[in-house]
Amino acid sequence: MWSLCNLVEKHIFDGAVKVLWWCVDWALFELKRFSGEFFVLGLGSVGWFVCNVANHMVMFARLAIKGVCYVSLTSNLVECLMGEIAKRVKHKWMHWSECGLENLLNILLLRYCNKQIYNEIKERYFKPNSTIINVKITWLNKS
Repeated sequence: MWSLCNLVEKHIFDGAVKVLWWCVDWALFELKRFSGEFFVLGLGSVGWFVCNVANHMVMFARLAIKGVCYVSLTSNLVECLMGEIAKRVKHKWMHWSECGLENLLNILLLRYCNKQIYNEIKERYFKPNSTIINVKITWLNKS
């Protein structure tokens, strides 16, 4: 899979479409061979899994070849973003409106995907002196 990812990154801008289609076919052949090795080892369920998801594993390359979009091989950024949203939304005492959730999602998407615009918005709206609510923390002395 790493070889396919590297080849897509190398040839996608060259316009070497035939080479990339050959690479996708090669990766599918290797995945089928890999699943066959699991069957030989007596791990049929693993072999079926690899065989069934092989087409999904090369989808990033097919989409890049067709010019639809560039999809990365890993989903770490998406997983971090979803974790951030879950952390903020699933808090026990928080109740979000639909508009509030949409605003939260837009801010988080900007933070993860376009740092320059996020920093501009942060400078404009999230200044410490422009806050409406101020919180003062005091310690009670129980003596």
